[in-house]
Formats: sequence, structure tokens, C-alpha cells
Amino acid sequence: LISLTDGRPTLVLERCRGTLLDTLHGDEPMSLQDVVATGIKLAGALETVHRAGALHCDVRPRNVLITELGEPVLAGFDTAMYAANAASHPPLHLLTAHTAPELLEGADPTRASDVYGLASTLYELIAGRAAFRAYVGESPASLVVRVLSSTVAPISQRDVPLEISDLLTWA
Repeated sequence: LISLTDGRPTLVLERCRGTLLDTLHGDEPMSLQDVVATGIKLAGALETVHRAGALHCDVRPRNVLITELGEPVLAGFDTAMYAANAASHPPLHLLTAHTAPELLEGADPTRASDVYGLASTLYELIAGRAAFRAYVGESPASLVVRVLSSTVAPISQRDVPLEISDLLTWA
């Protein structure tokens, strides 16, 4: 936040060229090295949010912007809330393939819910699909049932180390 010469406050934002979602649907998938680097940067951003006593509540590829320099920036804070005021039951329009199972069961959002969203996002970047993807025409209830009753499949691509697959599956 800066002040113009006439005293009016002005918010200056960095220009971004798209989102991680655009990257997923682009011509070339991200390399494993780039996904790991992105994960580290996003984890740092989430740590900053959590240290401030807030929760993001909607970490997913669409809410990660890519700057002109190719750096990931956590965005989509329209659903963020202070941890002390976390409300139960996310709005129905926020139920995505990246929503943590405990939120689908009606629990309050927590830091762990944000970590789930981060892990789910990284899983999608590596596997090329969400662990629990929503299908065209599928009802939200079907997705919820699948998330609550299924386990995450390990990432079986040859170039993905078992440790990374296990970490994302566990998270």
C-alpha cells in the first residue's frame, strides 16, 4: 500500500500471466523439479498466512497465480478467514476436488485443511489430474461421497519418486 502525492492510498499489485490451472491445461506439463519448487514457495506462503492467524480455506490450482517472471503467488483470499472466526460448512460453491474431507463432513477449517489443499494441488500438477477429480455433469454429492469413501491412489509415473508420491498421498 502506497500513498499518492495527493494523499490517497493506492494498492499496487503485481501483474500475473495466468494461474496454475492454465499450466495444467497448457502444452507442456510442469517438470517434477518445478512442481517441487512451486510446492516449497506455496508452503512458505501458507506458513505466512497461518502465522498471521488466518486460514486460506481454498488452496487449489485456480487460486495460484503465475507472475510475469514465472513465480507462483497464492491468491483467492476471498474465502480466507481468521482461525478464531472459522465458520463450519464451507459454502457449496467452494466444494471442489481440492476440498479437505473434514470440511466435507462439516468440521471447521484448520491449518491441516489448507495443507490438504496444497498437497492436492501438487498431486494434480504431478499426476495431471486431481486425486479426486470431478467429472463433467457429476453432482457435488457424488464427488463428496467419493472423497469420503475412497483412498488416494499413489502417483504411478516412472519419474516420480516413491517418497513424493507417498508424501502427497498421506497429506
